[in-house]
This record gives sequence, C-alpha cells and structure tokens, in this order.
Amino acid sequence: MATIPQVIAVVDAMPACTIIISKSVNALACLLRYSMHSGTDTVCLKEEIEYIGNYLEIYKKRYVDRFTYEITSDPSVQELWIPKMILQPLVENSIRHGFADVKTGGRILLQAVPDTEGICIRIEDNGCGMPPEQLQQLRDELEEASGRAAPGSGIGVLNVHRRIRLQCGEDSGIVSVGNCEGGGFCQVLHISPVHGSDE
Repeated sequence: MATIPQVIAVVDAMPACTIIISKSVNALACLLRYSMHSGTDTVCLKEEIEYIGNYLEIYKKRYVDRFTYEITSDPSVQELWIPKMILQPLVENSIRHGFADVKTGGRILLQAVPDTEGICIRIEDNGCGMPPEQLQQLRDELEEASGRAAPGSGIGVLNVHRRIRLQCGEDSGIVSVGNCEGGGFCQVLHISPVHGSDE
C-alpha cells in the first residue's frame, strides 16, 4: 500500500493541470499528521494556525468560490503554547452554519495578537450570524461553563471554552461571542499560554 508521501510524489509528477490535486493531498496529509500525533495536548500557536490554514484549504476545494479567508498572527505570540485543536471547531461553525446559505462572497478572518498576560484570538465571518435567543443561550452557557449544552446552542464552542479553562486557568476561554454589525459572527478568545509538552 502506498504511503501518503508516495501518493503526493506521484501526483506531483503529473501535468501542471493536476497541481490543485497535489496541494489538496498535501494539505490533507498535514491534517492527518497533526490530528493523529499523540502524546501531547498542547502545541505552539504557529502549528495550530498552520493546521487551520490546511483545514480551510481543504474546505475551499470542496466549496469552490463560497468563501475566502485571512489569517494573521503577531510574531510575538507565534511560539507560545496553547491547547491543541481549539480553533477548528470555531472555524467550522463559520463554514457550516454561517455560510449555510452562502454561494459566494463568504469571508473568514482569524487574528492572533498579544493580550494582557496572554494571547487574544479573534475569529470573525460575514455569514448569517446567530439568532438572538440562541446567542443569549450560548452566552449563558459560556458564563456558567458547567452542565451540558442545550441542543443547537453551540456544543463545539462550549467544549472549546471548557478545554481552554481546564488547561489555561479560569481567566482564559472564549470571552466574547456576538453578531457583527451588517451581518456575521465574531468569537474572541483569551488564552494564558501553557507549558509545552517538551518543557
């Protein structure tokens, strides 16, 4: 059986018209290596952002022209350690829910900057936003950070919030969720860096 690197090598040898396939396979291989790497539940921010970039590239191939994305991170926070795989559920919400009825023109912005004693990560889209009742329910559950999420209220978001608080302390987590003026949804995280697995 051919390994993933062998498959990539074969695709790379194909004509130029198949380059898009090669890039997709390479992105998928990176996703698999990242998600299957055991023995650590923390990564440096730049690794998490690279994972998200590959994740979004795969989705862009599936939903051609539906959305674009922009990821920026301040160099001063790229080497800080955070819980692993906390951004993917939040980005996935933008694609699956925010852009559910969007055919083209969707946009996802992800920004990571220094914050008081940690990192501030902002994820924003220009999708349909969240109904007011559901948004208030989600805010209440984030505030309590206990019990089970009610159906449809944002189970992935709540799980991410709990994981961050568990690993980084109660001052960390998803500190803000809300609809944007003119449409869309915004999620803001504050994360106090944790020690890396090799420290």
